[in-house]
Amino acid sequence: MSKISKSHSTVIEAGEPLVKRLKLLPYVEKIALGRISSGLLNAPKRIKYIRVRAGYKIFIRGTKTAQVIYVYTKSPELLEAFLVEFS
Repeated sequence: MSKISKSHSTVIEAGEPLVKRLKLLPYVEKIALGRISSGLLNAPKRIKYIRVRAGYKIFIRGTKTAQVIYVYTKSPELLEAFLVEFS
């Protein structure tokens, strides 16, 4: 069973390494990929995240694209430790 929701299946290049690792984590239940914003001004790649009720909302910024990803988990402390290490 895939952990990626079916509504969107495309991940921006800057988010691919993160999503690949998230899919392998046993405490990640679901990954919901948001819309991609493109045509943005050049900016450095970065990842920001905030805790939400069911897990984390992750903001991924590529050089000219951006995407929001929701990660659902029942172990937010473990997911936060992973995100701190990954970023």
